[in-house]
Amino acid sequence: MPRTRKTKSQSGRQGGRQGARQGAGRGTRRGGSQKGMTSLQDLFKHELKDIYSGEHLLLDALEELESESTDPKLAEAFAEHRQETEGHIARLEQVAQTLNGEDGELEAEQCPGIEGLIEEMKLFAKERPSPEILDVFNVGAGQKTERYEITAYESLIEMAGKLGLRDAMGELRANLQEEEAALEKLKTLGEQIEVA
Repeated sequence: MPRTRKTKSQSGRQGGRQGARQGAGRGTRRGGSQKGMTSLQDLFKHELKDIYSGEHLLLDALEELESESTDPKLAEAFAEHRQETEGHIARLEQVAQTLNGEDGELEAEQCPGIEGLIEEMKLFAKERPSPEILDVFNVGAGQKTERYEITAYESLIEMAGKLGLRDAMGELRANLQEEEAALEKLKTLGEQIEVA
């Protein structure tokens, strides 16, 4: 969707990102409706907030993965995907605007799936693996994360289609394609890493 003017969501993006990371990290959920979730659109919004929070969490995680990597190509791949993740967040904000208009703004939800994968990485680092073994582990951890995101975007695209949200489908498909490409790159890099 073309961005012809700066919206509330875009102008407050930096603050929103910090809030999303902090909110998701603390496990705070800006709660569901008192009446409960009763429609496909309710579920779509819920899942949109979930992956939005997850993408924010991954900004920091990808930076850590880049700094931990001893393989230059692997470090570069994590750095490139971190830049792509910035774009994913921007596209998700565009999707929110298609739902809510000019005042549409995403609030951070908890993302237990991504939180769990990040916690797994942190726990493994405490095992004091060799640099090469850490590279191998991080490639696998990155692939797990990509598969989670791919499934999340596939589900959102399916719901968007049922809801007739064609503009949203375009933004979500762009994110999905980049996640799929990142997964393939990690699989290739994993095959190339040599461990004694």
